[in-house]
Amino acid sequence: MQVVVSQHAPKRKRIKPLWIVVTVMFAVYTLVLIAPYVYGFLVSIETDFEYQNTIFPRPQTFKISNYVAAWKDLSSEETSVVMMFINSLWFSVGTTVVGLLYATTAAYVVS
Repeated sequence: MQVVVSQHAPKRKRIKPLWIVVTVMFAVYTLVLIAPYVYGFLVSIETDFEYQNTIFPRPQTFKISNYVAAWKDLSSEETSVVMMFINSLWFSVGTTVVGLLYATTAAYVVS
C-alpha cells in the first residue's frame, strides 16, 4: 500500500481588511460599554480622601467597608436599601407573573 503525499503546502486563510475593521469596532464598543462599570467599581472601593483628590480612581487599598456602610446607612424616607431591594424583587416578580397570566389566557382564547 502506498501513501500519497501532497507536495502542495496547505493554503493559509487570508484575513480580510473588513474583518479587521469590524473586529476593532466591536472591541472599542465593548470597552465603551465596560468602562463605566470598571470606573464605578474602582470609585466605590476608594477612601473618601482618594475620591476627593483624584480624577481617575487609583485605590491604594481594597475598602469593602464602603459597601457595608451603604447597606447599613443609606435610606430614603426611612426605607433601607434592603427593603428597597425586596420591593424591587416583589415588583419585578409580580409584574412578570401577571404578564404571564394575561399572555396565557390571551393565547388560550386566540387558539
